[in-house]
Amino acid sequence: MKNPNLDLFVISNAAVSFMIYLAIHFSTFRLINPRAVLKWLMNIFLIGGLFNMGGTAIYCVAATDLLRQNGVVAMGIYGMVSLAIYGFAAFLYVLCIFGIHESSIRMRLLRELYAARPLALSLDELLSRYNAQTILKKRLERLLASGEINSDGTRYRIQNPSNFFLFKDFIARKILKIVGHK
Repeated sequence: MKNPNLDLFVISNAAVSFMIYLAIHFSTFRLINPRAVLKWLMNIFLIGGLFNMGGTAIYCVAATDLLRQNGVVAMGIYGMVSLAIYGFAAFLYVLCIFGIHESSIRMRLLRELYAARPLALSLDELLSRYNAQTILKKRLERLLASGEINSDGTRYRIQNPSNFFLFKDFIARKILKIVGHK
């Protein structure tokens, strides 16, 4: 039996969890080491997920008549749908907003110019602050700090071949293989 309260619960639980994720993200990312961004993204995502699961548990306890009417399995499915919506919202935020802000060269240049205002920066000053070597150094530091790669001092290699973030590349390769591209 369809219950509009359950639909509202699923959406509101996901929305509240995402707002908690954003609040923690905005308050902590000003304080953390830039090399630990990836680790903190995952930690904050997990904290938001715990709030989401806690919201599901509280709702199940508070709405015992719905629990009896729908059963534990159905309520668990509603909770998983809410968790999936929260995860999707967090993923889109990181992919479309935070990721662009963190890795975009254009955004970095705008931040450098904004930090220097009301003064202007020459091309040489911009290059001294941000160039290919700086980009590579920062990205390698982040990958080392997250444990994705390791280094013996002169060479870098993948630490963990089953990287969560390479999953999208794996899927893309499989799709291309299915449709006949090499």
